[in-house]
Amino acid sequence: MSQESKLLFVDAGNSLVKIGLWESDDRMIASSFSWEAMEELELWTTEKINGYFEGATICGIASGPVYKLPKVFANTVWFDDLLEWPIQNKYLTPHTLGHDRLAMAAAAFLERGDDLLLITLGTCITYNIVKNGAFLGGAISPGWDMRYRAMNDYTAGLPLETFDRCTTALGVDTAGSLRSGVDIALPLEVEGMIQLYTERFEIKNVMLCGGDTNRLPKPLKKHIFAPANFELHALKRLHDYFKSTGQI
Repeated sequence: MSQESKLLFVDAGNSLVKIGLWESDDRMIASSFSWEAMEELELWTTEKINGYFEGATICGIASGPVYKLPKVFANTVWFDDLLEWPIQNKYLTPHTLGHDRLAMAAAAFLERGDDLLLITLGTCITYNIVKNGAFLGGAISPGWDMRYRAMNDYTAGLPLETFDRCTTALGVDTAGSLRSGVDIALPLEVEGMIQLYTERFEIKNVMLCGGDTNRLPKPLKKHIFAPANFELHALKRLHDYFKSTGQI
């Protein structure tokens, strides 16, 4: 990749800052940092950007407090509502739609070229419908770890449990019951929402992405699973689109 085409993408989310450094057209170095670790991010970017990635073009989406980012991100080209996106935004409150949801849905549409249901499993689970080239909306529900934390935070006696691949439907103690209520129930929710949306909106393409997709059981594997760090791949795809249309 030439000096002029060096690209760095940043997804400044609510929980994490994810960075993707493209070494070539098909190889990316990815890393993530919490908003409480900005000093660590500054050291990391200083090492990377002032070395091989010096002079890289920085693009990204933001839903978190970008003012906390190191100074090296001051010239970031943010993909926002001032750009003409590859899909229409028909959300009734478009200003409240997170650019992460819009970006991933738009990139998935560019890849598939057809109606689709995009499901992301991260801090929250989002269901996103693209129909006839337009983002219609969907749903947001608590993610895997958030469900565990909520049961611990909002009760006096329930312990904090975590995902267990060996969880069974019948919880024979409190820990097992909590895990069943998340590890078994959550995939059933996803399956039910897929059936609801694909039937109601006549959608054939279902794509799943996010860090918790590897927790899903095999029956759900029949759908399209996006690559790891799909949000960063989505930013690369959108960069190419915005550049081809002369917007950046």
